[in-house]
Amino acid sequence: MAQRIVSMLRDMARNGRTVLMTIHQPSTRIFYMFDKVMLLADGKQIYFVKGSDVMTYF
Repeated sequence: MAQRIVSMLRDMARNGRTVLMTIHQPSTRIFYMFDKVMLLADGKQIYFVKGSDVMTYF
């Protein structure tokens, strides 16, 4: 279900919409669907990278 929602939001973003979302414990497959990923800790940005590069952080 989460993958279908992320696919729909990705399509909206590719059609010119700005999409901002939060997701709790996404699968690796979903991480690769994101154009960009920002990780926050205590409300501060700790990491900002392409979705396909985020797995190297972990």
